Amino acid sequence: MAEASYSEFVKSVERSLKLGDTSHVLQAFTDEKNCLVLKYNAWDLIHIITEYLTTYHKIHNLEQFNSCKELINIITFHSTPDDVLLQFIEELEETEDDTNSFGWALNAIQQYLIRCDVPEDANLIGKEKMLLDCDETTQQIIKLYSGVLPFYESLIENFKTSSEDPQDHISVICKFLIQLLGKPIVCLDMEVFDGIKKIIAETLVHTIFQVLKDPVQLLKIRFGNVKDNDLSPSGLGIAVLFYLIYSENVCIEQVPKVYDPIYFSNTVYILLIHC
Repeated sequence: MAEASYSEFVKSVERSLKLGDTSHVLQAFTDEKNCLVLKYNAWDLIHIITEYLTTYHKIHNLEQFNSCKELINIITFHSTPDDVLLQFIEELEETEDDTNSFGWALNAIQQYLIRCDVPEDANLIGKEKMLLDCDETTQQIIKLYSGVLPFYESLIENFKTSSEDPQDHISVICKFLIQLLGKPIVCLDMEVFDGIKKIIAETLVHTIFQVLKDPVQLLKIRFGNVKDNDLSPSGLGIAVLFYLIYSENVCIEQVPKVYDPIYFSNTVYILLIHC
């Protein structure tokens, strides 16, 4: 009986979206009695909603496009972590030809990661902080990043070997790769910089340099006269990138040697102020 009601719920969402009645769907999604319905039907709902997250709908029906992005965020809040991440990746693989669909999917993955629990401050000192690596929330973050990073690497490889101009997609990938350096991974203590955290950070920065030759470009995007919010990474992500490069020497050999590291130390401070 419950399964039938869930199926009817999904069909009701599909009918409402076809009629353009997103307000009805939003009302249903925000009703607390539907929390479990959203959780157990996440796969079907995401598939239905993503049909409206395309460039065509953004141009011809922006209100519905934005409402559907909000619906996706609500689903991620109620869904099982591994399931929803796999679903986003699957949908993304089917929408690579549409930059807006591509962007919403990467954003949905990012929004999900931001909401992950982070380790509590246990007032540990020095190498005692290595104990946090065994914390359940730390292990979950590591697991999620370990699944997301190979996916990004595969995306980059696919676009680089594509016969079409991949620059728009590459710029979007660059933004969200840098966003990955923010929460939740930034909440993992970097003072004890070794083990799996170092491997993930090094892999992430190395992947960023596959699509970014000079990190100063990020400052021009972030603080330039014309800021493209669709391509501008967060100040926190940029600050962490500069910290890893110039304090932890991650991929330092790939950075142009025309800048003084002190300049970037001051830049990190400014970025954190504007986060």
